[in-house]
Amino acid sequence: RMVGLNDFGEGAWACEQLYNARLAEAQPHADAALIGFTTEALDYFAHWREQIAGHAPGHSLSDPLRRSADALRLHGQHLPLAAADEAATAAAEAVAIEAPGHVEPAEAVEAAGAVEAVEAVEVVESFDALPVVET
Repeated sequence: RMVGLNDFGEGAWACEQLYNARLAEAQPHADAALIGFTTEALDYFAHWREQIAGHAPGHSLSDPLRRSADALRLHGQHLPLAAADEAATAAAEAVAIEAPGHVEPAEAVEAAGAVEAVEAVEVVESFDALPVVET
């Protein structure tokens, strides 16, 4: 993530969380689901690396890795990366918003009225002034 590959890092972090959870178990084990996920994830990362290097077309996303890793870590279910990729694509399409063809600009009078309605906000000069909350 330090080199600007945030999405790549998010995918790797999801995998790391899965592996750390397995290692924290009383009897860590690599079952068929974990081995299957790992094989798919390594292939996905290899293809993504080729895309970053400019040797393969397209742009991969972390969503399929995160969905698949989380399904295995949180629910014990192996969600193949292809299925996770389809779910991520469907979710992205479901929230896609079309931009309107033409929007009339708001009148200046309306905007000025909105500014007057804003209340003043107290500025905190130091974090020392903030109360400590125990959880």
